[in-house]
Amino acid sequence: MGLLVGYRTDCRTSRTSNSRYVNKTYGIPEFYLNKYHFTNGSLFTYKRLNIAAGFQYTFGKRNNAKNVINYAEPIEYNPETDYSLEGIRQSNGKTRFDELSLFISVAINLEKGLMD
Repeated sequence: MGLLVGYRTDCRTSRTSNSRYVNKTYGIPEFYLNKYHFTNGSLFTYKRLNIAAGFQYTFGKRNNAKNVINYAEPIEYNPETDYSLEGIRQSNGKTRFDELSLFISVAINLEKGLMD
């Protein structure tokens, strides 16, 4: 039996664009979020099987993100954004990401005599 422990990140270092477009017309804002992954688990050996099982917790957080939409104090028509009945978008959004994952792996050793 063995213990598995790991740490990794998904960090973005540069921004090429903050929107993805459908037919270069409709923009979908993209959130830039650095994620940190913490992994732990166990490795078991049973006859010719190697079994690994564990959990991964992922955490991400971002402050001062630009709002996707703002309905507070709507303006009848805003020529800057070309939208109607929408307030001015501010950069005061908060994003938080939490995820818990379970992983299970089974490997069969096909070499004879090694695990006996």
